[in-house]
Amino acid sequence: MNYSFTFNLKSPKSKKESLIYLRASVKEENKYLKYSTGEKINPKDWDSINQFPLRNKGKTTKAIQINSIINQLSRYGEAFQLVCTKIESEGQNLSVDRIRKELDYKFKKVSNAPNSFFPVFDEFLEGKKDLGKITSGTLQRYKNI
Repeated sequence: MNYSFTFNLKSPKSKKESLIYLRASVKEENKYLKYSTGEKINPKDWDSINQFPLRNKGKTTKAIQINSIINQLSRYGEAFQLVCTKIESEGQNLSVDRIRKELDYKFKKVSNAPNSFFPVFDEFLEGKKDLGKITSGTLQRYKNI
């Protein structure tokens, strides 16, 4: 495992809500990935030691919002780990650009133009891989083409 991640606030000393970033160390490149989660939280509701929102018990609107943020950050953390595991299992080196691209795809931040070939082709390959209906040799040939 050549990576680690935390969550950081864009403006930890702000009086208003601050954007939350996933920040990851990619040791193979000796670089950092800074990836916006799109989530915002007031810094007073942030645990700066554990780099995660403070748990808020109860059924208040604030507690529900913070629990929603916690769930979303958990999704980003899990996705980051899955992406890194996938890249490593393919025998490829981790890179900030590759991880960012995979996360963008996962969280739909890439534009899928209606007549664009490559997003549809990538989706086709993923579907075949998920169903186990494609060998690694065939998959490699498709990628080369």
